[in-house]
Amino acid sequence: MLKITSGRVLFGALALLGSLILTGPAANAEETFSPLPKDNQVAEALKKFFPQVAEMAEEYRATPVAGLYEVYTPKGLLYFFPASGHIIAGQLMDSKGNNLTKESVGRAVTKKLDTLPLDQAIKIGSGKNQVIEFTDPDCPYCRQGSAFFAKRKDVTRYVFLFPLKMHPKAEEKARYILSSANPAKAYEEVMAGKYDATPLPAFKDNGKLSIHLAAGNSLSIRSTPTYWVNGEFVSGANTETFEKLLGDKPTNKTNGQAQTKPSDQPGKYARPDAKTK
Repeated sequence: MLKITSGRVLFGALALLGSLILTGPAANAEETFSPLPKDNQVAEALKKFFPQVAEMAEEYRATPVAGLYEVYTPKGLLYFFPASGHIIAGQLMDSKGNNLTKESVGRAVTKKLDTLPLDQAIKIGSGKNQVIEFTDPDCPYCRQGSAFFAKRKDVTRYVFLFPLKMHPKAEEKARYILSSANPAKAYEEVMAGKYDATPLPAFKDNGKLSIHLAAGNSLSIRSTPTYWVNGEFVSGANTETFEKLLGDKPTNKTNGQAQTKPSDQPGKYARPDAKTK
C-alpha cells in the first residue's frame, strides 16, 4: 500500500462531491478526461505536495469538477486539488449515478491489454469477436455473463479466473478448473453450478491460478466480472452493451431484453460482488 508522508489526504468523499457538483457542464478550461502533457502545472504541484505519488504518476487528466484532476498510478486512481494540495482517494460519481472512477480506470488499463498472457487464459470458441473476461467461479453476475457468451458462436473468449475473497469456495474451484485436462469444459461445468452442492473431483493443483491472478493485478482488477469486448471495456454482465459491441444479435436472444440489473451496467454503482481482493 502506498504510504503518503506529506500533503493532505481525504478518503471516501467523492461520492457526495460528485452528486452535488457534477450537475452541469465541466468548469475546467481543459477538455474533460483529456490527458494533460507530462510537463504541466498539475504535475509540478503534485511534486511539491506529494513527491512519492508524483514519481509514480503515469497520466494526468482534467475532471468535470473545477480544479480537480485525475492522477493515474500503477497502484490506482487518485484525485488531486492543486490549489489546496489535497489528494482524495475514493469513487467519483455524477448525479446520474455513473461511476466516473471506474470508467476512467477502464480507459487506462485498456492500454495494457497487449501485455496479457492470452496463451495462459482459458480459450473458448473461435469466432471473429475477441472477448477477454476476468471472472469469479462463484460470482452470480459472472455466471450470467458466461451464460450469455456461451450462446454466441461469433466470439473467441479468453477467460482469466480471478476469485474474490468474499466467495470462500471460489479459489478452490478456480484451481480445479485450471488444473483440469480440459479447462474449458471444467469452466463451463463449474459456471453452470455442477459443483455448488457436490464436492469437486480430486485434482493436482498445477499452480496456474497465480498466473491468472497476476494478470488481473497488472490491470488493477478489483471486481468481477470485468470484460473487454473487441478492446472496449465493460464492467458487469451488461448484455445490452455486449450485443452493441458484438454487432449481430444471436437468434436465441430472449424477447430482445438484456438480462441485467441496473447495478451491473458499466459505470453504475458497484454490485454486491464488486469487492476489493
